[in-house]
Amino acid sequence: MSSGSQYVGDPVIPKFDMHIYSFVPTVDEVNRDKMGIYEQYLELSGVRAPFSTLLLIMIKHFRIHISQLVLLGLNRLTMFEIYYHSLNINPNINLLYAFYKLNKQGHWFSFECRTRKGGHDKIFNEFYTRLKHWKDHFFLINRRSILDAIPWRHKNSSVADPSPTGVRAGDIHRLCENIIDLRSVYPAMLYEIGLTTIWKHVGYHPVLKDVEGNVATSMSQFLKFSMSEGSALARGSPRVEHEDERVLEAKRMAQSAKDKVAGKRSHSAHSDEYTHAHSGEDGLYHDERDEHVHRHASGHVLSSLFGGSGRQVFSQRNPGGDALNDDYGELYQSHRSCQDVFDRLADTQNQLVDAIRSRNTLFDDHKILQQEHLGCVEEQIKRLEEALASKTSSLSKAESVASVLKGDLERLTMDLHHSEIIRHNYARQLLHTVI
Repeated sequence: MSSGSQYVGDPVIPKFDMHIYSFVPTVDEVNRDKMGIYEQYLELSGVRAPFSTLLLIMIKHFRIHISQLVLLGLNRLTMFEIYYHSLNINPNINLLYAFYKLNKQGHWFSFECRTRKGGHDKIFNEFYTRLKHWKDHFFLINRRSILDAIPWRHKNSSVADPSPTGVRAGDIHRLCENIIDLRSVYPAMLYEIGLTTIWKHVGYHPVLKDVEGNVATSMSQFLKFSMSEGSALARGSPRVEHEDERVLEAKRMAQSAKDKVAGKRSHSAHSDEYTHAHSGEDGLYHDERDEHVHRHASGHVLSSLFGGSGRQVFSQRNPGGDALNDDYGELYQSHRSCQDVFDRLADTQNQLVDAIRSRNTLFDDHKILQQEHLGCVEEQIKRLEEALASKTSSLSKAESVASVLKGDLERLTMDLHHSEIIRHNYARQLLHTVI
């Protein structure tokens, strides 16, 4: 809440505690223009208003209200929608019918797995343990936010539903290929899959990791992780983007060189008597000469890449040393190419920062110029209004003078007409007198 500056003499209202009367309605007691959405629908099941396409189709098909669905059943529905979107399967409500059917739980409704005879293999591992008190809190949203009609289904209505038809066997096979863990639906998952456009960290992409910190390259890979949680990219962290092909090629070369080194180390005997390592108070540290380029017996130059101690490799005492040094050389070249690419990326990032600053400066200048332009326009409008008022006043005066002159002209015309009549009368009288 914002507040303006307070002047001397403004009335000051002292703070006091107001008694608040509590009112705890149920979902079926809300007004008809409102609709209750349980808080856990948003937190656990990932429901967002307006509802997703699959949720609306399900509601219209089963003629059931959103508030009548059990939390776990709604979570199955949302996770199912996320799963088939991650596999690029076209939305089809029959896919849901192939695995689940509607069932009653007292006054509530949920989805349960179809039997093996009429259904297919399961696709979720379910082991929720904390689902108590999920009906304690709910939000009231405007009924007009959901354009489709949402009826209230009677608890005694039949839930019999025939097995679906027209389901592609290929889609069923892809869904059953991996059994994923049913989990809470986080905003990052909804944003990544396209079920919501609301994202707290504007300008950053969500990063989905498992419990060991491994980053998933796609939503389908993330769902295969065992009860992993999605985490958003923190502000200040490197942004995950599509890397340049040269960067990827350099990384592949570096990884290939590391694999070769690891494979040949297992078959080679390294001598430790030439290791320039010393024991200090804090453990091992390397000689200062190791920071420089050192040369082995074959004449090749090799730099210390890993910050560890240097080692002279002699082919007579270390069989396979030449091949190992070649691998180190390839790895060093890959490292340098990666460093060059990252330097170019840093330069590009600096240029982008400068461009953003220039844009902000231009935006501020445009804002100031716009304000000045608005001030000039207002002054010009004011002058034009004054000139118009002056001309209107002059026109009114001229119209009044013209009205007076018109009246004088009419009187003169009448006098002239009377004078003509008198002149004709005098002329006739004079003519009779002369005769």
